[in-house]
Amino acid sequence: MANIVVERSAIADFLDELPGLLMQYQQMQWGMEERALDRQALLIDRQLVRAEKKYDTVFGELETSRQEFQDLTGQLYKAPDKDRTENAVGVVNDIGGSVLDSLSQLLTDTQTETEDLMTQKADVGGQIRQARLVQDFYTGIGHDYSAGDPAVWDIEDFSDEK
Repeated sequence: MANIVVERSAIADFLDELPGLLMQYQQMQWGMEERALDRQALLIDRQLVRAEKKYDTVFGELETSRQEFQDLTGQLYKAPDKDRTENAVGVVNDIGGSVLDSLSQLLTDTQTETEDLMTQKADVGGQIRQARLVQDFYTGIGHDYSAGDPAVWDIEDFSDEK
């Protein structure tokens, strides 16, 4: 009788390893996506810090301008009628009022920008959590007791037996 020898081909070995290789590649992709989202969150954090500093600066300028405007209008009313013209209050309002309006608008715009950045940060945070959840699922966390914490998960939780 002849002995039949079956050799395993390289292609068969490769095909056996292919699912693991694909999973490894997918995990690398998820890791890259997570790092990109982390960088985006860091950028938004930096933008938030700048926007908050801008808000504080504009708010300080607005308060200073309001105080100066109040002081100036108060001085106008303290002046005797003979030293005051009819247009004095209008001129002060035209000069000081437009500055106050501009600063108020800038303050509102900065506050809106800050709120938008906070919304963006929350969205990116949600995407990061979602990416980690998917990554954890495929690495075994959450559906196999071996990757979980034995203090939290019991093997029976993953068993079909009751």
